[in-house]
Amino acid sequence: DPRGYSEENYIIISPLGGMGSILGRGNQQISPEVIRRVGKKNIIIISTVTKLAQTGVLSVDTGDPDLDAELSGFMRVIVSRHETKLAKVA
Repeated sequence: DPRGYSEENYIIISPLGGMGSILGRGNQQISPEVIRRVGKKNIIIISTVTKLAQTGVLSVDTGDPDLDAELSGFMRVIVSRHETKLAKVA
């Protein structure tokens, strides 16, 4: 790909504030085009256990309803060096 995207590209994010926003809102600088090219499987979410418990459901608001639907479901969240948890994304 001439733009340098491949399966080796990742987006590493953490939920913002108490709302659990992972894409959109404060992360508007990551465009829907970039998110699609990187792919859901290459989005890495990192959070503390406490923050994840307080947040409940993680939210996406990319400005593209079709992409938001593609990202919905469950995603793994890294909560420590050796532990991941599944979190609902809506």
